[in-house]
Amino acid sequence: MTYTNSSMVVHRNLSPNNSGQRAHTIDRISPHCVVGQCTAESLGSWFARSSTQASSNYGIDKDGRVGLYVEEKNRSWCTSSSANDNRAVTIECASDTTSPYRMNDAVYQTLIRLCADICKRNGKSKLVWISDKAKALAYTPAGHEMLLTVHCWFANKSCPGDWLLSRMSDLAAKVNAILAGGHPVLQKGCTGDDVEEYQKGLLSLGYDLGTAGADGDFGTKTDEATRAFQKDQGLYVDGVAGDDTWTAWEKAVKGVTPETPAEDPDEAPEPDKPTADVNYVVRVKSRRPIYKEPPVEVGTLNNGAYTIIEERDGYGKLKSGVGWIDLQNTEKV
Repeated sequence: MTYTNSSMVVHRNLSPNNSGQRAHTIDRISPHCVVGQCTAESLGSWFARSSTQASSNYGIDKDGRVGLYVEEKNRSWCTSSSANDNRAVTIECASDTTSPYRMNDAVYQTLIRLCADICKRNGKSKLVWISDKAKALAYTPAGHEMLLTVHCWFANKSCPGDWLLSRMSDLAAKVNAILAGGHPVLQKGCTGDDVEEYQKGLLSLGYDLGTAGADGDFGTKTDEATRAFQKDQGLYVDGVAGDDTWTAWEKAVKGVTPETPAEDPDEAPEPDKPTADVNYVVRVKSRRPIYKEPPVEVGTLNNGAYTIIEERDGYGKLKSGVGWIDLQNTEKV
């Protein structure tokens, strides 16, 4: 069999932590939670260390960007099971650091698209989820099927977390809709960023979005199938064309009126921008990792009191300069 890698990859950093050519054809997908809001680059740096002794085929970062760390032809070290890793394409997904390990919408929407892409390239037209562990592991996928498996079936782990576990049936259904020739699912009431992702998803599936203008807006000369779906989702407005199309979609999706214009995304603050003038002491009650950049560990912090000088995404930078710690379950002094 000829193996390929996803065209969705935007960052590539191949890890030494793999077993080479897999010993089974691909008929499983195993999504995981990173337990951290990582970037594709930081996750790749972590997997690039031989001391990490772990890897995954792909990673989806907090912004929905895809990294490649072990080529699909090779077996990653991801689910604590040689048998599963030999059969599965493994995907680490950025998540919160505490249970239920929630993933943001950018991550989840990319996971849907990546799973569909993996299925297509490996000749599969159906993604199967069986919640009962014994039944799932005893199941032999048909030639056109791909089976979803999870890390907690093979080790005493919480991965992929209750948030994703509760959505595995939804994940399979949305992937199967794409495999059946449908559109990426987009709920009414979404934001402008979601509309952009919707556009990208349609383009990746070969649907017609009309001609893009100089500023990236799309006209309304779309094919009938696309137009029907846009109308159903409230993303298409008759009689609007050219540069006005985006504004019309914004109004349809967000209920924006001329008196209450949509917020300019260029003016929105960056979510991971450090808080200015932070300087306080926290008490650490148990040993915990020190990160150069989560999830890249550089050491361990003992119990005691430590000064924090910056905050970012739930992590605090130590005044000593040795790195960052997770502020969860610390206590301000």
